[in-house]
Amino acid sequence: MPRREQRTRAAAAPPRTLVGVFRAAKWGAYAQSLGPSPRLRVGVSQGLGRARDGDIVRLSITGRNRRGLLGRIEEVLSRENLAKTAASAALAAHGIPTQWKGADRASPAPIGDGDLSGREDLRRLPLVTIDGASARDFDDAVYAEA
Repeated sequence: MPRREQRTRAAAAPPRTLVGVFRAAKWGAYAQSLGPSPRLRVGVSQGLGRARDGDIVRLSITGRNRRGLLGRIEEVLSRENLAKTAASAALAAHGIPTQWKGADRASPAPIGDGDLSGREDLRRLPLVTIDGASARDFDDAVYAEA
C-alpha cells in the first residue's frame, strides 16, 4: 500500500456510533464491529451491566486510550432482533442520525384544503400504503371496511 494511502486511512475520523458484538474478555470488555470495518474493536468502558457476552450492542464512541477507541453501550440489540440489528448497523456505518432534535421533531404543517376540483377527497379514510420498499413514489394504498 502506498504511503500516502496509509496516511489518509490513519487520518480518517473514527465513527461516532458503532454496532458490534460485545465480548467480555479476561483483560477487559470490547465490541467487535459489524459495520464496514469488521476488524475494528472498541474497548467498552461504560454501560457494561446491560450486556452479556455475544450480545449485539450499539455503542457511542467516547474517546481513545493507548490501545485504541473507547465506547459506551447505548443499547443492547441482542441476538434475537436481527432486523433491528441490521438496520442499526447500516445507520451507524453511514453516520445517519437516529435521534431528532429541535425543529426536526416538529409535526409537519397540516395540509390545506387546496383545489380539490375534479378529485374525490379521501383524507378522512385510514388508508394504508402498499408500495414496496424500492418504490420511487408512495401513491398506492388500500382501505377496507365492514
